[in-house]
This record gives sequence, C-alpha cells and structure tokens, in this order.
Amino acid sequence: MLAGIDRRFDAAARRRALEALDTPGGVGQERIDRWVEESGLVVTTGQQPGLMGGPLYSLYKGLTTV
Repeated sequence: MLAGIDRRFDAAARRRALEALDTPGGVGQERIDRWVEESGLVVTTGQQPGLMGGPLYSLYKGLTTV
C-alpha cells in the first residue's frame, strides 16, 4: 500500500506540497527535509467548527483521523 502511495506522491510532489503548507513554528527544518526525502506521509482533515455538531464535531474529526 505505501509503495503505491510513494509512486504517486514522490519527493518532487512532496516538495511542491511543502510550498503550499503552512508549517508550524516548532517543526525543525531537519524534520521537514526528512519528510521530503524519506517518503514521509501527511494526514490532513478539513475543519468546519460549528457545522452540524458544534465544537464536538472538531473533537470527533480529530479522533476519527487518529
């Protein structure tokens, strides 16, 4: 499964994605470089606080993502 993902999202694609990401201040450059060069994965979710469930919906999305 991971090999298939890596073929579609190779190092060049991760570099392009990095341009669009707003990386948190606590993330070191070494960690970002490792993500790009060593086939790292990123899990993202959308955020709709207050939509059909209020604040609990944000908690639900976080828990289901993990």
